[in-house]
Amino acid sequence: MLPSKLTRIAAAINQLGIYYFCKFKITEYYYRYKFNGLGIYYPINNTSHLTVNDQSANNDCHINQPSNYFAIKRAFNHIHLDFSEICLLDLGCGDGKVINLAMLLKFKSVIGIEIEESSAQQAIFNCKQMQAIGNKVPFSIYHADASKYTIPTGTNVIFMFNPFGEKTMKDVLKNIIHFQSFQKNDIYIIYIRAVHKDVFLDYSKCHKIYELISFNKSNTEVAVFKIEHD
Repeated sequence: MLPSKLTRIAAAINQLGIYYFCKFKITEYYYRYKFNGLGIYYPINNTSHLTVNDQSANNDCHINQPSNYFAIKRAFNHIHLDFSEICLLDLGCGDGKVINLAMLLKFKSVIGIEIEESSAQQAIFNCKQMQAIGNKVPFSIYHADASKYTIPTGTNVIFMFNPFGEKTMKDVLKNIIHFQSFQKNDIYIIYIRAVHKDVFLDYSKCHKIYELISFNKSNTEVAVFKIEHD
């Protein structure tokens, strides 16, 4: 057990560097303690990936990966909006970890889309628990396919943690472009573990405003894009 744990720690330090690794651990412990105290629960999901993948339009959804609080906070801090102005849409929200943090930070509103039904139900439970202890941020959770979901009016920040493959990512971008054609505001996109970031960079109105590369330069840990309205 100990050698395995040390190996994981060494790999994390190699990926993040010692400075970011320490900040990552401190941030993670703080928010875990905070949410545990509020009765918020993120169970390990045992639903077969193949079962969920069969439900997706392009059969390229990825297993839910838990976002770390350090990456989420860094991304939120690079959005050029006050938290109280952010209407967040989380595509592939899992059990609601990002949404719950956004509620804690007092965003204007939060919406989660999740294709795996039991995760969507857990997200609803966690958000209701937040409201039960006095949180006033309105939330909605939908069991749906992100590539087919109609983006609600007012959405100005979209969050994703490597939720699906390139084909679905292109469909999602088309959906965002269509949505923005009826809006008068800029759209920010937070993409964690941005495997298919070129999908967004290939769109002329989409500009990368922040990127965090892993210490070993193997991948993009966080990318934040801004799509400007006409």
